[in-house]
Amino acid sequence: MKKILLVFTWLMMAWFQNVFAQGEQFEAKRIVNPTTAAGRFRHPFAMVMGPDDSLWVTERRGYVMKV
Repeated sequence: MKKILLVFTWLMMAWFQNVFAQGEQFEAKRIVNPTTAAGRFRHPFAMVMGPDDSLWVTERRGYVMKV
């Protein structure tokens, strides 16, 4: 019985890892001009390097800035 429970738990963990790996879709509410964005970080939330070697910063309010 313990073996079955262990296998079931392992399978569920493997399945949930694949299902929830993507998270929610990214939607930009506003993109600010990159020259004015540097001094406008009020509540930075996350930073990601873009495919064009630019830095994308999101804020808590949902704003997206490209630096």
